[in-house]
Amino acid sequence: MEKPADLTPEQLSKPLRTGDLPGLMAALAPTIAEFVAAAMAPLKARILELEKGGGIPTKACGRRRANTGVA
Repeated sequence: MEKPADLTPEQLSKPLRTGDLPGLMAALAPTIAEFVAAAMAPLKARILELEKGGGIPTKACGRRRANTGVA
């Protein structure tokens, strides 16, 4: 991952201190949010599909039907 372009050469040459972390996290937050949203998109789509009834058959879940003994 490349270093942010908005840092000066002087800032890039210094190690980070604990006091710098809130600013760093604030700068990284939008990038992290985009990554998480992109990773979650297929999961959200699958959850919607399952909620609409396109889900996994009961037998595949390992549930037993009541009083029949059939898996």
